[in-house]
Amino acid sequence: MAEHISIFVENKIGKLESITRVLSSKNINLRGLSVASSRDFGIIKILPDDVEKAYNVLAEEKFTVQKRKILVVEITDRVGSLHDCLMVLKDSGINVEDCYGTVINKTSRAVIILEVEDIPSAQEALKDGKGIRILSEKEIAGL
Repeated sequence: MAEHISIFVENKIGKLESITRVLSSKNINLRGLSVASSRDFGIIKILPDDVEKAYNVLAEEKFTVQKRKILVVEITDRVGSLHDCLMVLKDSGINVEDCYGTVINKTSRAVIILEVEDIPSAQEALKDGKGIRILSEKEIAGL
């Protein structure tokens, strides 16, 4: 099971840059990023190569941060594969609270980051599902 970090920020010029500056100064690489804003405030979600180090560095710099357990799944990069993954979760009664992802360069695979209500049930539902593979923390760091 993996974790990502949510960072709560004002929606102002330079806020995202200040986060990436702090992380890069401590040699922390981002494997994933999501930014959502609601006019005045936003939530930046990051999937760093070292969650503990990133969390501690950002907290020391007085960012408002929270760690959350997630699933990172690898799916086939084809039309309908995300839908297939989400159908497995829906059919198992599992709510997806947040989702972001990307394709893996020069492969036929994509990586999807999922926040779900019930991670153990989601893991069980996805373990046999249609070309879906849950990645380990080591695999995530190596993306």
